[in-house]
Amino acid sequence: MQDTRDIVVLMKDGDEAAFKELYTAYSPGIFSLGYKVLKNREWAEEVVQETFLKLWIHREEVDTEKSLWPYLYVIGKRICFNKLRDLKYDQRAVKELYLNIVLAEEDNKVHYNELQSLLNGAVAQLSERQRLVWKMSREEGFTHQQIADELGLSTHTVKNHIVQILKFLRNGLKKSDYIYFWLFFYFFYFFQ
Repeated sequence: MQDTRDIVVLMKDGDEAAFKELYTAYSPGIFSLGYKVLKNREWAEEVVQETFLKLWIHREEVDTEKSLWPYLYVIGKRICFNKLRDLKYDQRAVKELYLNIVLAEEDNKVHYNELQSLLNGAVAQLSERQRLVWKMSREEGFTHQQIADELGLSTHTVKNHIVQILKFLRNGLKKSDYIYFWLFFYFFYFFQ
């Protein structure tokens, strides 16, 4: 192996073989630094790659009169600290995102409860027969034929009841101007 100083001079002139030789000589030390600081093999490997990328990009600035190790060490250390800062920021962002999701879920529960209350109030205004048809159709999942058989009605009568119920609920709930209800009502009750 040549003198390290001679290898650095060759690397400064763009000699890739010299660069590879320096990589082989110094990458284990940079990896150890990265692993010691970050406690993660993959991140330590990233520190090695970024350190030597910076060395190659800024190779002309390297002082051949000084040892290369302190130069690489400072670069590696800065990369480690930047990564720690980024990880801290990422963790903060993840926590914030999680908090937003939890708050949105709570908000959705409140809206759902309000919507359910509006729907229950509207259903309570139906006749007893209509409430029974509604319950069997939408809450218990009966088909029109099953409802007809259970109540001794024709399927045509059951369909008419469902149409009248939906029309009543639409007209009654339009007055509430509750857009969330309409979205819920539309997707939940018409696509069952």
